[in-house]
Amino acid sequence: CNHMLAWYDNVPLFSFLFLGGKCRYCKTKISPRYFCVELLNAALWLCCAFAFFRNYGVWAVIVNALALSVLLCMALIDEEHLFIPDRLQIALLILGVCGIFASGVQFWQTKLYGMLLGGGFFLFFYLISFPLFGREGLGFGDVKLMTSAGLLLGLKSVCVAIVIAIVMALIDVIVRRVAFKNQKDPFGGANEFAFAPYLAAGVAAALFFGD
Repeated sequence: CNHMLAWYDNVPLFSFLFLGGKCRYCKTKISPRYFCVELLNAALWLCCAFAFFRNYGVWAVIVNALALSVLLCMALIDEEHLFIPDRLQIALLILGVCGIFASGVQFWQTKLYGMLLGGGFFLFFYLISFPLFGREGLGFGDVKLMTSAGLLLGLKSVCVAIVIAIVMALIDVIVRRVAFKNQKDPFGGANEFAFAPYLAAGVAAALFFGD
């Protein structure tokens, strides 16, 4: 309805509930996806508080919580539009740098190695896809995502993230092909599918359980 929303119309979770899932002004229904995403984000922040506060302090909680929010945005935007905005890539890179201080500067080497492995692994597949397939076999946004994620995670955990992401993607492809075996294309006619959701899930899992 092009009405300027007030701050109290944008309070995560509560505004949706108080407004009954409708716009205050034109009464158009608001997709429950917004509520679900906000709820998931809140759950991730709470998990960060429980997982990192005692051993690493409030700075680690803030950095990791913000990183998970950025990854969630990346996953949803890539799923819907098949690209990742550069402003989110920059935000994740900055959080990766901040993560060095959150975990202790003595670990800067393993963080750097994680960045080189995370970015280098996917850069290799990005470059080799051109002579093999004559086109991009992997979006360059995924390369940038894993470069920053590698800096955030460190060498050991980024290996965990890569394995989880690839396994999840393979399982999804197999399930789709089995479930839609009578269809020529189980991906709905798309020439590509979003990989960032798998990468984001892998990074999130490695952030909590990578050690």
